[in-house]
Amino acid sequence: MKSKLFSSQDKQNLSWFFKRYLKPYGWQLLFIFLLIVIQGVVYQQFLALTEKGLRVIFEKGSVTELARICAITLGIFLFRALGSYLIPVNSAKIANRAIFELRRDLTDHLIHVKQPYFDANPPGEVILRLVNQVQALGGFVGQGTVNAMRDLITILVVSGYLIYKSAFMFAFALIVIPVIAIAINLTSQRIKQVQTKSEAATGDYLTSIDEMATGMRTIKLSSQESSEIDRLNASASVMRGLAIRLQKVNAVNCKVCAACWRLRSKIALKKPIWTCHSPLQWRLIM
Repeated sequence: MKSKLFSSQDKQNLSWFFKRYLKPYGWQLLFIFLLIVIQGVVYQQFLALTEKGLRVIFEKGSVTELARICAITLGIFLFRALGSYLIPVNSAKIANRAIFELRRDLTDHLIHVKQPYFDANPPGEVILRLVNQVQALGGFVGQGTVNAMRDLITILVVSGYLIYKSAFMFAFALIVIPVIAIAINLTSQRIKQVQTKSEAATGDYLTSIDEMATGMRTIKLSSQESSEIDRLNASASVMRGLAIRLQKVNAVNCKVCAACWRLRSKIALKKPIWTCHSPLQWRLIM
């Protein structure tokens, strides 16, 4: 069965969340999107300027031209630094406002839920929904989505530049991009499974703490301190194991993507050098 990054239920939930909580901030989201697009174009200009600057160094040797290129490069990095500050700050503000409204609506809904729901669900699960899961959703719609959009636009802009400059570089990009997509798809389902188990273990641990605090008088009267300690330590041990497994899966995914991207960047940066040297010098650089 073919795995999907987002199930149909995930898509419906995200669509509902966007329409209800993010749509009022449409103009701010548009501003962030424009900043991301400009950052991608600036990155492409940096690649083009690197090629031109190397030609100035190795061919013309003009100090004035070199100083101009250095000034433009400094301006590019200053703009990227400004964008790297404005984009996450504004996205965090929007995400936290949306999460606050979601948590407020959840609290209002929870208060009016009938008693059988609380009888069937332990307190840890309620805490997990209001705290951990809502906070994780905020991280996804905030930094996670912005970073994914930034990487996508950067790939599209740089790929277009590679088509214009070199068919070989574009062919290499066509190889790297599907490899990254395959790596993400292979690990996403495993991440979901481990994340679900980790959330369940966290909910059980919170429930155990609530039961311990509520029944502390009974525990002391019956001298059950040691068994209660063992029960809490067992829950904490399960959480530790799942946290390590989740970190391993995330590490594999991040390392594969980072390796592909670094290889692409390494060749992309060497390409301007290749245009300024003879084939023999290119072999020496490689």
